[in-house]
Amino acid sequence: MKKALLLILLLILGMSIPMHAQNKRDYIVRAAINGGWTIKTGKTPNAYPAYYKDYLYNVKQGFAADANVQFNINNLFVIGLHYDYFRQSHSMPIYSTTEDGNILSWSINNTYTLDFIAFSLGIQKIEGKSRYMIQYLIGFMDYKEDGNYSPYNNWLTNYSVGHCFGHGLMAGYDYMLNEHVAIGIEVTYCIGNITQLNQQGHLDDPNELVSQTIPLEEPIPLSRLSPKAGLRYYF
Repeated sequence: MKKALLLILLLILGMSIPMHAQNKRDYIVRAAINGGWTIKTGKTPNAYPAYYKDYLYNVKQGFAADANVQFNINNLFVIGLHYDYFRQSHSMPIYSTTEDGNILSWSINNTYTLDFIAFSLGIQKIEGKSRYMIQYLIGFMDYKEDGNYSPYNNWLTNYSVGHCFGHGLMAGYDYMLNEHVAIGIEVTYCIGNITQLNQQGHLDDPNELVSQTIPLEEPIPLSRLSPKAGLRYYF
């Protein structure tokens, strides 16, 4: 997938360079903030219990935000920094029946946080008040689980952290309201996989903190699609 994203960007660059004439830059720096929605597209690991898969369905999507800064090289090429944030929590009761017929009940109440800090490289097209852009993102993804349940052990509380390299593609459109301020929309698709978790929790003694690193049989996919809109300021 990451090779396909990079190939798309390289093809666009190759087609755009011959058509671009050197001229004075329309701006130097663009700063943007966005809010919108994220939909996690990765498949839930098969090793998870069925009730936990049902629970995770409720945190697959939710509000997301990002901020990015890009530097205009020559009205065609841009480089910059991109930060993407997603956080979602949910509480759901769980019921199970033991072999002797007793019904057990408890609840899962976890919070999941995804951060993506990336370097961006892309191209843009400026036509009057309209500005189009597409960027390739590569950087660092951070994943956190915080709550009372983990599928990896029976601890009373759970705090798990994982890290990986991530890739993505961002396509956007800005409409200039005046010389400096614009409104815009963007769609970002990010991918990454967590292969191990650093986990902390309390087992029997609530005052004793237990830590361990867990290699995962199946990676946790962090891929997600995020349409957003927001404000831009051109310096």
